Amino acid sequence: MNKIAKSLCMMAVVALAFTSCKKNQTDTQSIKFNGTTQQFEVLNDGDDFEKVYLDGNNTVHFEEGERIQLFNVMSPEGTGSNAVLYELDANMILQQIEGYGEIGSQTSGNYYAFYPGENVKRLNLSNGNRAKFRLDAVQNDRRDDAGNVMIPMKALYMAAKDMTHTNLADAYYDFKNICGMLSLKFYSPSGKTVKSIEVTDNHFNLVGDVTLKIHEVDPVYMTTLFRNYDENNSTYMAELQEYLSADRLGYMLDGDISRTLTLDCGNGVQLGTTKAEATRFFLVMRPLALLKGCTIKITFTDDTEKVITSTKNNMISPNVIRNISAVNVD
Repeated sequence: MNKIAKSLCMMAVVALAFTSCKKNQTDTQSIKFNGTTQQFEVLNDGDDFEKVYLDGNNTVHFEEGERIQLFNVMSPEGTGSNAVLYELDANMILQQIEGYGEIGSQTSGNYYAFYPGENVKRLNLSNGNRAKFRLDAVQNDRRDDAGNVMIPMKALYMAAKDMTHTNLADAYYDFKNICGMLSLKFYSPSGKTVKSIEVTDNHFNLVGDVTLKIHEVDPVYMTTLFRNYDENNSTYMAELQEYLSADRLGYMLDGDISRTLTLDCGNGVQLGTTKAEATRFFLVMRPLALLKGCTIKITFTDDTEKVITSTKNNMISPNVIRNISAVNVD
């Protein structure tokens, strides 16, 4: 099949700057959230371009109750670096939940933000600004009132940094999507209802605890590296390994590691009966997933299963929705 990649203005953003009361320089219990999010690109595995619905523009929006972990990095060694977990209230104001030290003004701009904040599992900022993040084994299918699929809550990793402002209340976060998404479409002439979907990667782990050095996270550079992944290019692989090494990013995957990611569909999602009415599902996935294919197991509410296997390269890239053609699961 032809792969039709249609850019949806990757660097375009929708403003998320919200009004709040004025705060003084030392009060960081609640602060206004100033930031932007990134529009997804869509890569289609088919002959015809299919629109992927997020908000009509494939743009991510934060919601009330979501949490963001903010860091101020005082030195590469971690001396004096701190972090605070914030939650967005109904007015989209960041309210402090808990802190690892205090975040305030500093002499140089080194503010970093990560979403979802509650997936920051452990902080070791005094040892090179390290933090551990969890890639969960289960994501939950979500639908809006019109039945359109939504991004699973707290599954899409985003990162941002402000290297300019020295006052936390003035910081501005241009969030970039670290992960990508797999968009699956299924239909069933007999009217089957999906209970869960399991995706097992043929090569890479999809689940585990990821350790990173906060100040070395560069979403733009990471996107460039992952999109050009080539195991046969020794120069490229050396550059990738240097960036992931203990001396740079300090990347490490440990904990409960697995190559299987599950989408829980709750009480069930009934499938459309024709290809034109196929039902879409989203799974958020780490970069490089599906490079060497995968196995997809669909479990229905009647406890029957459908297994689809593939060795095709459908590599997941940061900020890209990999749109797979509709499949009849009867």
